[in-house]
Amino acid sequence: MISTLLLDLDGTLIGNDMGEFIPKYLDLLSEHNADLVAPEEFTPTLLSATMRMTQNDDPEVTLEQAFAAHFYPTLGVSESELRDSIDDFYANRYPMLQPLIQVRPQARVLIEQALQRGLEVVIATNPLFPLTAITQRMAWGEIGTDDFPYALITSYESFHFCKPNMAYYAEVLGHLGRRTNEAAMVGNDPKNDLVPSQALGIPVFHIDDHPEEPLHGGSLDDVLSWLEFEAPQGADPNATSQPASVLARLKGHLAAFLKMLSDLDGDSWSGCPQTGAWAPVEIICHMRDVELEVNQLRVQAVLDQQNPFVHAADPDAWAAARGYAAQPPHPALQAFVQARKDTIARLESIDPGEWLRPARHALIGPTTLSEITSIATDHDLMHLAQLRACLGPNA
Repeated sequence: MISTLLLDLDGTLIGNDMGEFIPKYLDLLSEHNADLVAPEEFTPTLLSATMRMTQNDDPEVTLEQAFAAHFYPTLGVSESELRDSIDDFYANRYPMLQPLIQVRPQARVLIEQALQRGLEVVIATNPLFPLTAITQRMAWGEIGTDDFPYALITSYESFHFCKPNMAYYAEVLGHLGRRTNEAAMVGNDPKNDLVPSQALGIPVFHIDDHPEEPLHGGSLDDVLSWLEFEAPQGADPNATSQPASVLARLKGHLAAFLKMLSDLDGDSWSGCPQTGAWAPVEIICHMRDVELEVNQLRVQAVLDQQNPFVHAADPDAWAAARGYAAQPPHPALQAFVQARKDTIARLESIDPGEWLRPARHALIGPTTLSEITSIATDHDLMHLAQLRACLGPNA
């Protein structure tokens, strides 16, 4: 059942010709900072730093961090001074771009009706801009954050991957604790919006008068009808066990864990308002031990042995037995991050055919490495949903 609606912004919910918008945006931004950096140096450096964001594949590095690591050192100016100037630009000069945005009344209707039906609505825009640049465009399109309670808006401060990386869509669903067959993606750009999300297993809808075959599509007015009658059958059940999908989810889910836990203080780590629920420290200790003692051992067994028998595990019992609630959270988190990155590196190093290596699982019977690792990513989502319930929907 579809519970989450992912909506692209530019060209989908609002009219915005990026071929016109981006050059004018760059001119305004470079002009605003001309006292600090010459425009002929500022713009090429910003574009090359943006390219670093599009290439980022590290779940520990946010897009903002990837951008900053290249942008400020290359320019050789005070980062704090230039940041202040850029913040002033978004507050006072960026609004000059509003005339380039066209309101699409159907977008507001779609969002209103989706929320009335109990759907979560995500603004799944390419997170190459800071949040203020995105929310301002939303407000210009009359679908602002003051009007609707969005479940998530993807921006460069909080996200680690961008379109068309499949890990971007896995990161979105990780934040929400949603499986691919519980979400649907609506966008106007097949390359960035639809092909990667569909490859992950998400049903997709092409906003276009002439939808690209074999995609479903049409206008914003057609989305809800598609959601009700066709989208639930649109998910490919085999997509989540494909190697590219597994790797994207392993990375995207790790990134979601890191963002959700990034601002926790001591008390927040050790408590949960839900009676009987695990606290965040217990969740992350569990994830650490499962990665080390279940996921990695299973991967190694399948790769090293011929058709090994994979025992069932009951790691939920470890929380009390190992005293997770009393363990320090930050070393546990770092150990989980390193273990997960080791798992990813191991899987990225194998030949494509090795994903089909067979095994015998105590519960599911004959299986393959790709299916076993896909199950591990489903386990991630269960605990990401648990973490979100504990921390609240704005975590």
